[in-house]
Amino acid sequence: MSTTGVAAGAVGVEPHVFHLSSVRDFHDQRAEVLATLEREDVALLRGLVEPSVVREALARIASSFSRANDSLVDHKSHAVAPRDVPNYQRLMLGEHGEGEKNRALCMRIFHNPSWNEDEWGLHEVFRTMTQVRNAVYDVEPNYCLDGPDGDVYTLFRVHHYPAGGGFLGAHRDGVAASVPERAGLQGYVQALLVMSEKGADFEAGGGYYYKDGRRVLYEEFSRPGDILLYNGQTLHGVQTVDPYTPIDLDSAAGRYSASVTLYRVYRREMSMG
Repeated sequence: MSTTGVAAGAVGVEPHVFHLSSVRDFHDQRAEVLATLEREDVALLRGLVEPSVVREALARIASSFSRANDSLVDHKSHAVAPRDVPNYQRLMLGEHGEGEKNRALCMRIFHNPSWNEDEWGLHEVFRTMTQVRNAVYDVEPNYCLDGPDGDVYTLFRVHHYPAGGGFLGAHRDGVAASVPERAGLQGYVQALLVMSEKGADFEAGGGYYYKDGRRVLYEEFSRPGDILLYNGQTLHGVQTVDPYTPIDLDSAAGRYSASVTLYRVYRREMSMG
């Protein structure tokens, strides 16, 4: 069963919602989901993740949060093998990337690989998201789930956009979209877990995508536990979260989401001499 609708006001058109109770349900509706992604660039999956699990995870993150844990090192880019990537958090503030890949942002990323301690009780959620992504690619359910497959692996991540200025500039996933292609997968899809509730966890801004030239703030329609699927054509970002609130980078307040992104294994070139 799926529903569509048009929201009141100027926030845009509500994404197509698929009501599911299991990953098997997703398999049964896979063709319709793919058609929706082809037609609309986005689709919203509801029912696969219990909102209470997300709320509990957010409470764990807040209770253990410390800015002192922010790492200056992006460990995933320095690891020789995926299993060398630790649990770590990194504050990213400013411009990152080069040339046309340059991106402006203010966000914190918590990395929590499947082979490390499940700090917030989200690993089962991440596994569900990964199996949905794999079903879209029409590969084995456990592909890149617990470790690398070939030269690609999945990294579980939670994104924090601090109240008072957290944002992510509009972009399309160019680098991330190149990884599945190099792995021999067809197309590109990203699965994004909605964790925060607009009006409760934050008041203004939030995640968006563009539809027919209009910015759609999808948290006007989504709920914690929903999974947003989008493809490589989707122009998306995060509008400044609570811009009239003084920013406090020592605080865990703000907007949260999560992803199961495919990465290539980083390989160091050995020099002889």
